[in-house]
Amino acid sequence: MNPTETPYDANDVSGYNVLEGGYDTWNPVAEARLRSDEKQFKYLLANATLKLNLTEHLTTSATIGIKNNSEHGNYYRSAQHRISRENNVDGFAKQYYSRFNDRVFEWTANYTNRWADHSLNAVAGYSYQDFNGQGFSAENSNFPVDGIGENDMGTGTYLPDGRAGIGSWKNPWVKLAAFFGRVNYSYLDRYILTATARYEGSSKFAPKNRWGFFPGLSAGWRISQEPFLKDVTFINDLKLRAGYGETGNEGFDAKVATRMYSADTWFLQDGKWFRTYGVMHNQNPDIKWEVKKEYNLGLDFTVLNNRLSGRFDIYKRKIDDLIYDISVSQPPAIHDKTTMNVGSMQNTGYEFELNFKAVDNDNFSYTTSIVASHNKSRLNTLWGSQTFTDRKDFPAPGSPGSAVRLYPGQDIGQFFLWKFAGFTDDGYWKLYDKDGNAFDVRERNKTVGDKSFVGNAIPTLQLSWNNQFSYKNWDASIYMRSWIGHDVFNMINMYYSLPNVKGQNVLEEAYDKHKNIKGEKELSDYWLEKGTFLKVDALNIGYRFNQSWIKPLKSMRIYATARDLFVFTNYSGLDPEVNINGLEPGFEERNVYPKTRTFMMGLQVNF
Repeated sequence: MNPTETPYDANDVSGYNVLEGGYDTWNPVAEARLRSDEKQFKYLLANATLKLNLTEHLTTSATIGIKNNSEHGNYYRSAQHRISRENNVDGFAKQYYSRFNDRVFEWTANYTNRWADHSLNAVAGYSYQDFNGQGFSAENSNFPVDGIGENDMGTGTYLPDGRAGIGSWKNPWVKLAAFFGRVNYSYLDRYILTATARYEGSSKFAPKNRWGFFPGLSAGWRISQEPFLKDVTFINDLKLRAGYGETGNEGFDAKVATRMYSADTWFLQDGKWFRTYGVMHNQNPDIKWEVKKEYNLGLDFTVLNNRLSGRFDIYKRKIDDLIYDISVSQPPAIHDKTTMNVGSMQNTGYEFELNFKAVDNDNFSYTTSIVASHNKSRLNTLWGSQTFTDRKDFPAPGSPGSAVRLYPGQDIGQFFLWKFAGFTDDGYWKLYDKDGNAFDVRERNKTVGDKSFVGNAIPTLQLSWNNQFSYKNWDASIYMRSWIGHDVFNMINMYYSLPNVKGQNVLEEAYDKHKNIKGEKELSDYWLEKGTFLKVDALNIGYRFNQSWIKPLKSMRIYATARDLFVFTNYSGLDPEVNINGLEPGFEERNVYPKTRTFMMGLQVNF
């Protein structure tokens, strides 16, 4: 909101300055105070397990569980609200109710035995889950008084006018079942072998693609127990690991593989209105399991009399039959999106963890641990008619375009933008064309062919560092995190830092750094910034009372905790820790709410 506007107006019946008619502009105080939006949630999670010890080595167990969630929402928008005034209605009310019932059953049999130098543990079982959801909603408008709100919805005039709304829904009954097994074998506790298998089926798929088989195999070698290391006293434990495994994903809408219908348009015949039914979505009976195949090589170690320990893992994941919504032509398709298997993607990276007991004596101890990881994702292939797909469309004003292109052979996390070439002497934008030549955007139209893959939204390194201290009865910890080497697209700067933004609040750059810029914003790498940061995530201090002071209590501790304390970064936006998951990482959105510091004190008592 323009900061020179007041949020209040004593001459308005509402008492607020209700701004109407502006694009993307309103009084946020009036927006919140002239409506109510309340939700009530209820959760029930219950399970019961029966376990039988059949023999010394064989046990079996069965578990049944239910999860019941419900949500009841109440919404009322006053007759004095901006939207009510713009629509010339005296208030709007809505209530809705939804309920989700999930059930689970799992049976397992476990065999454990040890003889001589051998050890065996085997598990076999069956699991079943189903998911059910349903709900309804009703809405009405134009009420005689504001004070009753959504508690007497029948009094709104939209009901007798035939303009009130009512709806209900019920999700398809989704069932997920699996037969699974795992065998762990070790020899001399030195050579370890694990094999797993899961045969899983989901009702989301058409019958021909319903079941998938997902195996896994891993091996470990405890090198520290080999004779050639028995005299190396500074090594307490050294273990080499290697593994391969597959998992399946059926994370798509349950309706995709089945032809389903829903209410569609209205048509007038002989003076009466009739509701038609049409195909709800584009059916894809050929969709199949998305499969992740992962290779892993790791090393665990403990040295220096158990004071220093850690692990190192290197991995490669390949995801085949990626499931995504793809834009399709109409016709022949009825709708503009179809869910399908679209290609393959791979992830490569490493993780490293180090733990060190730096000091450990009767009065004082200090332990520190650091975890580092690196990940790189690449789109290997797109199938069918998809040679590429554009994502991340930018909203008006202007026509910025899209900032992400998924293209086979390119890394996930790159931005697809025009490259900034400076400004003209009179302040207009210049961009580079596909041949590297700078041009004035007023003299020729930029084309998608002039765009380039630039930047990288995925951090080169992600770090976390935890430090724990204790001194007599005092204890303290500090936890920090850092991302290094990533770029952030600052959408807030792009939309609110230019002098052509009218009627809204702007950043100070509009009257400083950007005061001489002319024309509309350009979707270019000018808005990319380095996002490297160090965050102090949590600081905790506590004191434990001597037991003799607090009898008959067993223990008592007071503590103070602070969270989201500090961020050290050169990034100019609100928060350099933006979303780095999925296919569109690296954007700080316009509607980001700033992180808030949290301070908390507490008391822990054991009786």
